[in-house]
Amino acid sequence: MNAPARIVVRGPNWLGDLVMAAPSIREIGDHWPDAQVDVAVPSGLAPIVSMLDPRVGVVPLAGRTGLGAVARHAAQLREGRYDLALLLTNSFGTALAAQRAGIPERWGYRRDGRGWLLTRAVRRRAVTRTSRHHADYYAALIEAGVRGGASRVFALAGATSLRARAGVLGVATRVLANDSGAMHVAAALGTPVVAVFGPTREYATAPLGPHHILTHEVWCRPCMLRECPLDHRCMTGVGPQRVLDALRS
Repeated sequence: MNAPARIVVRGPNWLGDLVMAAPSIREIGDHWPDAQVDVAVPSGLAPIVSMLDPRVGVVPLAGRTGLGAVARHAAQLREGRYDLALLLTNSFGTALAAQRAGIPERWGYRRDGRGWLLTRAVRRRAVTRTSRHHADYYAALIEAGVRGGASRVFALAGATSLRARAGVLGVATRVLANDSGAMHVAAALGTPVVAVFGPTREYATAPLGPHHILTHEVWCRPCMLRECPLDHRCMTGVGPQRVLDALRS
């Protein structure tokens, strides 16, 4: 399909699930940076949407269940003139509302007999083979749609507020970081961290939380210099296989 100009994400109906969907919502904005992305959620959750991703708009949905709610939600979505609906919900009703709104592309998991309402129905097995975490459940749907099964990488440098970054770090399954503020925030939130220390002192600034520290011992570390006058050997000596092994463990 051509790059969509207007996208609506049907967010989960519960606060915790919506927060766990934040990385996936950000991935949509990263993949289609020129598109208008709106998140449709029950009206009570609308105020938190901008905290998850300040780039997106919000569609506060009136009522949650029943045929009346489907009709109201369809009318609200129709007003947005969306090209693509991404359904992070599993219900038949949310797929029916998107279809009745006339949204030409509708992607979601093939569940609850709603496959015929979707233009791209993703089988659930892909995510359950690799992870049972709900954040990965949402991410796998987005990946199946926009990445074609490629690995997920979220590049957040310079693209998030402090609160949004903390939210992403809090729902990640693991974080790879250098000796940085993000490393400390992730560990403090209980996310397992693999921390690569080069010129700084791991015994002085190790994260206060679940972590695994990687170093490469050379005669000049820890030098505490901001710029290396040599060849960054304390960092480049930490090979990719060591990092992958640490992340997997």
